[in-house]
Amino acid sequence: MCPGKLVQKFNWVNNMSNMKIIVLALLLITTSSGFISCTTAPTKQTMQSAIQQTPEEEAVRKIEKFFYLNDREMFNAEVIKFTKEYPNSTYKLYISLLNSRQMFLDNRLTEALEVNKFVQTESFNTNKKIYYESLFYSSDIYESLGKLDNSLAVLVECEKNHLMLSDRIRLFELPLKLSVAYARLSQSELSLNYMKKTESGLKEFLSKENHSKKTLSEIYYEIGSGVLSPSFLDYYTDANKFAIVFRYLIYCLNLNENPYSEKSKNQLMLQLKSLWEQVQTDAVPSTGDRLEDEKIRFDKLTNFSKLLNSIQLLEPLEEKQINAFQKEFFTYLSEVQKQTFNEIYSQYKYTPPTEESFRHRVFRDQLKTEDVENKKQ
Repeated sequence: MCPGKLVQKFNWVNNMSNMKIIVLALLLITTSSGFISCTTAPTKQTMQSAIQQTPEEEAVRKIEKFFYLNDREMFNAEVIKFTKEYPNSTYKLYISLLNSRQMFLDNRLTEALEVNKFVQTESFNTNKKIYYESLFYSSDIYESLGKLDNSLAVLVECEKNHLMLSDRIRLFELPLKLSVAYARLSQSELSLNYMKKTESGLKEFLSKENHSKKTLSEIYYEIGSGVLSPSFLDYYTDANKFAIVFRYLIYCLNLNENPYSEKSKNQLMLQLKSLWEQVQTDAVPSTGDRLEDEKIRFDKLTNFSKLLNSIQLLEPLEEKQINAFQKEFFTYLSEVQKQTFNEIYSQYKYTPPTEESFRHRVFRDQLKTEDVENKKQ
């Protein structure tokens, strides 16, 4: 209603009885309130303008995009550009943290740790959230450097201050890494408890809002590949880590969303290839006892075969459900499993030796299948 009509309404109200005045006054208040709301409501253009990012924020988002797409060349170029254009930016430490994480992915471990420590020093008194996030990511660097005590120590410290961490890290990334760390120490109960926390935390995180296929793919890929940095230890360490996280890479594979589904397929195949090579190569010097060496090798082969079986259980049953990434990976998986069976059964001319048969030094060429029971004591 325009101001002119409001004046006419006021004049008319003055000629009414007291009761009518009260009623019409209430109507007038409602009408005039609507008028004020109409004149002060932001236009669509104003609202869009209000939520537009500043050039500095857009530059940060661009750096993030190239980081998560693992486009090293563009990431490095944008970081250099950002540093020149915004030398005093409030995002400076955050960009440094991303830079440290990129160095880690490039296997520049010493440089990554140096930048990470710089971020921690600069943020300790000014930005506790950045401090604990950088502390969290330093665990990966320490692990890859073989400093496993340092890695676990910073994870425990992060857990004590978990409220300072983002939902994503607090709910599932931190407990996942703790699960792997305790599995490495053969503390299976603790490892299982943290794995349960990871799964419930992920469920809570995903329930907070609807996520696109792309976001889910990114999350699954990050979980599935995030703890698979080189351990420089033995076969069982890497196999146990892979056993914890492979399902997330399969979930990502199933979503058929690039670039993450292809990355997951490649990560799965790379991990299986690495584990297969570790099965083929003795991780420790020979014991000097041929039978004991064969037992160690057999144990690794059977452990690897069980792991492959666990993965095969996640293969889609219907042909129509299989996308190109799934088909390529599960075909590769079948080939590796076939090789593994061949290795196991070609080494032993009867049923693969048991722990009991090894203890009594009962071994392939010296024994026929039907003689096994007679030789046991």
